[in-house]
Amino acid sequence: MATVQKQQEDFLHYLWRYQYFEKSDLKTVGGDVVEVLHPGFWNVNAGPDFLNARLLIGGIQWHGHVEIHRYTGDWFAHKHHEDKAYDSVVLHVVWSTKGVELSRTDGSPIEQLELTGRVNMQLVEKYQTMLEKRHFIACEHLLTDEVMRYFPLQLEKALAERMEEKAAQVISLYEKNERNWEETAYQVLAQSFGFKVNKQTFLDLAQLLPIKILKKHQDQLLQLEALLFGVGGFLDDAKDSYQEQLKSEFEFLRHKYGLSATLSPEQWKYSRLRPPNFPEIRIAQLAQLIHITPHFLETFVGDQDARLLIQKLRVKQSIYWQMHYGFGKTSNAKISSLGANSAENLIINTLVPLRLAYLRSFGGEEDLLPVVELLEQLKAENNGVVNQWKALGLTIKTAYQSQSALQQYNRFCKDRRCLECTIGSRLLRPQS
Repeated sequence: MATVQKQQEDFLHYLWRYQYFEKSDLKTVGGDVVEVLHPGFWNVNAGPDFLNARLLIGGIQWHGHVEIHRYTGDWFAHKHHEDKAYDSVVLHVVWSTKGVELSRTDGSPIEQLELTGRVNMQLVEKYQTMLEKRHFIACEHLLTDEVMRYFPLQLEKALAERMEEKAAQVISLYEKNERNWEETAYQVLAQSFGFKVNKQTFLDLAQLLPIKILKKHQDQLLQLEALLFGVGGFLDDAKDSYQEQLKSEFEFLRHKYGLSATLSPEQWKYSRLRPPNFPEIRIAQLAQLIHITPHFLETFVGDQDARLLIQKLRVKQSIYWQMHYGFGKTSNAKISSLGANSAENLIINTLVPLRLAYLRSFGGEEDLLPVVELLEQLKAENNGVVNQWKALGLTIKTAYQSQSALQQYNRFCKDRRCLECTIGSRLLRPQS
């Protein structure tokens, strides 16, 4: 219910922002003539909804803020009558006052404007229809060839937002790492080896085991595995000779580097994972990647050829992990190297944001061209959301297009945030 109310209030914001209501003979509830000189600036932060509006009310010019609710009672429900930040409100815009009067904290009255009867009901009905959950996206039954022409611009906007959000997460990690790019590149790559299920646990592992320690043993794959599996909490009980060997190596290295903290086995998740995706296999592949990669940042940020990046990421784990899916657990079939689809996933969700974050750290604000070029070299992801977009007639052939479509759905369509979308706001524009 709260979500529905919020969407209804958002619709009133939209009407006021673009002045989509009948303004002839516009009067307050008290009968004063109203002329909107400027509706104010939409405020998405705390405080009144529209700031610094200019209004003529009863022949007097007012400079102040505008607050918007469905009903007057919402002013009191939100405790604005007790908040001095709302004393500068000069007009309260509502769908209906329901006969309730309004005042500031000092008791002075606030003029109110009702929109009931001033809004084209076809516009209201169209918005209410778009809020229903019958369709994959709210506007799919309204998509004409003319409307589809505006999709590229909206999708470009969605992709830019998606990339900036992901890059901001990398920048945050970079700051926590005391502005060390090599450590950050290692951590985001380690995190990505957990994919969706073990993403956080892999990051926890990388943060407990700095890259500077691993680099000291880069030419010894056995020691890299000992460190990663040891800090990962996999070496407490030896089930075979190989695990015993790793445990012995780890005890020596643990004492040498003072590695007191380790993860617990319970932190690793196996639900709905096939053996090739088990965390042990992914850790072994990460160890191999560290073994063959002298510099993470230079290797994965400098190369712009997607095919070469895929080759570098498609690492083959050590012989033991080609025949085992867990310590002491032999696989009936040989476990292959990191797959091409997984490598492409790493590029899309890890290397692209890493690259953009790196550019941003040096003031690279010009455009998204370097990451767009990389995404356009990769084929589109294959999932339910992308396939639904294709069914609506959207052309999705590259990762650039699929990432745009995914963000468009997750950011705007899934929660029916049509008023923030170029397509939705255009469809809801009153017909002249």
